[in-house]
Amino acid sequence: RRRHTRFRNVTGVQTCALPIFAAGDREGRLLIWELPEPNDIPPIEQQTKTPGVAPAPKFSLVGHTNGISRLAITPDGKTLYAPGADPYWYVVNGETGKLIKKIDTTKTRNLYKSTTSVAHNTIFAPDGSKVYLADARSLDVQVVDPKTMEVVSNVGPFSHRLRPFTVNGSNSLVIVNVYELLGFEIGDIKTGKKIARVEVQGYTWDPKKPPPHSVGEFVSPSHGVAMSPDEKEIWVTDGSNGYLHV
Repeated sequence: RRRHTRFRNVTGVQTCALPIFAAGDREGRLLIWELPEPNDIPPIEQQTKTPGVAPAPKFSLVGHTNGISRLAITPDGKTLYAPGADPYWYVVNGETGKLIKKIDTTKTRNLYKSTTSVAHNTIFAPDGSKVYLADARSLDVQVVDPKTMEVVSNVGPFSHRLRPFTVNGSNSLVIVNVYELLGFEIGDIKTGKKIARVEVQGYTWDPKKPPPHSVGEFVSPSHGVAMSPDEKEIWVTDGSNGYLHV
């Protein structure tokens, strides 16, 4: 559905199999909407391109002083894991908006030259068996058991601070972007070890010469990674040269 709605400083959005849409912003709001049924959506030619007023959310959770970063929703849509851009992940009831638990991973993560943590990227396994957490200043991905909501293992350390990552369908591999790497690294979830580093060949990047669109220090040339549905290809972004490498 084409809907143009204004939000300020949105830092993460997520959907699931149920008609639920969630968004977080830098003001510390976690917003949840129930999406309309397909038959209730007007034809595309009847939809406006003009920014409009957002529909009222199902609920709004406020209180994360540093904002909400890349959140994740359980496959059944009943639970949200919202990284607060502070040391904590907030586990929230997707139906009521009530806080279930605050996960403090400060004692289990491996920080890179830093004493502070920034909860950042989150992925829920498609089968609902695991939750993967990545602190923006950490060298490892943490694995959470959604039944106990506790960290049960780590994958890493990787060579530098973590950026976006993805996980394969069998929950055996995690593919991560890291600072100062045009490419990605791979971790074995079962053993908890890094097993490979892949650098994009034939292209270079210079942190002292950021692309025109970058903001601030440019130290993450690859800031996005995904696998094809058959898992035979890995797609990785190249912000320095303006390419998407496969």
